[in-house]
Amino acid sequence: MGVTKKATVVAKTATKKRGRPVGSKNKVTFPTPEKPVDWQKLCMRLQEALAAQIKEADSYKKLFENMEVNSKPVSLLTFWQRVKLVLTGSY
Repeated sequence: MGVTKKATVVAKTATKKRGRPVGSKNKVTFPTPEKPVDWQKLCMRLQEALAAQIKEADSYKKLFENMEVNSKPVSLLTFWQRVKLVLTGSY
């Protein structure tokens, strides 16, 4: 195995700079849509998604109201009921 460059030649070579060349700019290019957007179809999909979210929120609201009716405030529980609540999750 031979040495291809002498040590002095290697030390004199400049290190390569990383990154973008000096003076170049970031050019922002936005992709153009190839086919036109079907706004009516998009609106229908958005309405369906909104209806589904409203339905889900209503079901959570009913669940929360049901839990409020069926549960007691912790301040009304006795000491042993509180201990049981901490250990088992029910009083």
